Amino acid sequence: MPLDLEEQEQLDQLKAFWQKYRNLITGVLTAVLFAYAAYSGYQWWRTSQASAASQLYETMVSAINKGDKDQTLRAADDLQKQFAGTPYAAMSSLVAAKIASDAGDSAKAMAYLRWATKNASDQGYFGFSKITFDSAIN
Repeated sequence: MPLDLEEQEQLDQLKAFWQKYRNLITGVLTAVLFAYAAYSGYQWWRTSQASAASQLYETMVSAINKGDKDQTLRAADDLQKQFAGTPYAAMSSLVAAKIASDAGDSAKAMAYLRWATKNASDQGYFGFSKITFDSAIN
């Protein structure tokens, strides 16, 4: 069935529009798809990091329950090194500071507290400013 003149004109306008803007449209769609893929990949990576940090934190909690100070502090150190961007690292540093303090090692306890104030991803762990804390311990 042949197209009438009006339909043929609309089709020609659409072809001209596509001819003029196809590279721009394709580029924008490609950029949007790449941005979505990057965002999804980043979210997957964050989730996997949080999961691994959670497992290591659980190891630390079980070491605390066993009374194994060395394994507890080792797990806290590993959390600081491998998962510094997660809240588990700050939580473990506070727990490790308490354990080190109870063991009489105030220098190590202060090191854990300094690390936590400097690197905590959630500032809710400290209800006061870092400047106040740093001036109080120095």
